[in-house]
Amino acid sequence: MVLARFLPRVSILILISIFILPIFSRGETTYLPRTGQTKIYQTGDDGYWRKGVGWFPPRFKDNGDGTMTDTLTGLMWLKDANYAKTIGHDPDGTGDGRMTWEHALDFVKTINVGGYTDRRLPNINELMSLVNYGLEDQSPWLRYHGFRNIEADFAHPSRYWSSSHGYYKDHAYTIRWYDAYIYPERKSWVGAKFFVWLVRGNPESPPAKVWQPGQEKYYDTDESWISCEGTGQDGEIRAGADWPVPRFTDHGDGTVTDNLTGLMWTKDARITITQGLGHLSWKDAINFCNNLELGGYTDWRLPNVNEMRSLIDFSRLSGSQ
Repeated sequence: MVLARFLPRVSILILISIFILPIFSRGETTYLPRTGQTKIYQTGDDGYWRKGVGWFPPRFKDNGDGTMTDTLTGLMWLKDANYAKTIGHDPDGTGDGRMTWEHALDFVKTINVGGYTDRRLPNINELMSLVNYGLEDQSPWLRYHGFRNIEADFAHPSRYWSSSHGYYKDHAYTIRWYDAYIYPERKSWVGAKFFVWLVRGNPESPPAKVWQPGQEKYYDTDESWISCEGTGQDGEIRAGADWPVPRFTDHGDGTVTDNLTGLMWTKDARITITQGLGHLSWKDAINFCNNLELGGYTDWRLPNVNEMRSLIDFSRLSGSQ
């Protein structure tokens, strides 16, 4: 179990969270957004703390040209979440807008909506930035805010491609809007035909800029290396906030600060086991965090899902490496 704490305007990560100390290093500092959860099930849970940058209305701005801007992250999305079907683009003969990963990467290079030609396939962090964790089904919420053609059936094919490859090089990450389920799919699988939602970046600095997933390599469907230029893969574009160097600072007191998010974590990710408590239930984990004193701090808490996710390096098979 890992804990984190929060500093002014920053959010926390890992199993238990803590305060954030200002750390200066190369790269950018990104402020994590709130998860969207508002219900309180226990004192000290995500709905209680609501840590992160708030979602100030309107969350999404309709630009009147077929695009929508997320005022929280600054990303500009197509209003039509299945634009391929709308314009009759059907390279794989599915008839519903689904296509292979390679065709998805090629498709985004041909689109000019709103006068922009720099559309691209979003990386996995960008797709996940649209998730409202206070809801089970994301599609009604996204439609309410003006998006259309959100494909969100529970069926297996009803997923969207990201530009990020999976933990195996012949996989790519997908998301299902019905329940925000993330899954790495084999690119070469005959049934791997999914939907495509286009995005573009914003040169301005938004309240909560999405951070890079950590990928720097480029792979074909058979796991072979390919030239990076012009692929449109996550490893080439590297959209999002740069990771500072060093990414983490060890304070020598059992705490570590993530210089990307400003969150301070317990260095021991198995702290409850180290202290002889073993694995804890969710309720007991929250109580443990609320009563922990470490590094001179007593404001530790259980991190929310965005804080936990900010620690993931999608270029690695295992996050513990």
